[in-house]
Amino acid sequence: LDNLFRPEVVEVPVGTEILWINQGRQDHDVVPVDEDEDWGVALADFTPGEEYRHTFTEPGEYRYYCTIHATPDRGMIGTIVVTDQ
Repeated sequence: LDNLFRPEVVEVPVGTEILWINQGRQDHDVVPVDEDEDWGVALADFTPGEEYRHTFTEPGEYRYYCTIHATPDRGMIGTIVVTDQ
């Protein structure tokens, strides 16, 4: 269960801070599927026990994955759905 984002899909209103915590035993990263997006955390900064926070300020669907344990469409993937409410 170390190679999963839980929950895989999260829906939040604009302005919500999302917290990722590496509670596993392996290194991970959080990389946006859309390479033009400027958020995420690199491997060196997301080792076991590390946290990463990001506040989404625009509505939309933000897909992400771990480059070690997934491809953009399969494996350790997740989605943040940001609503306008």
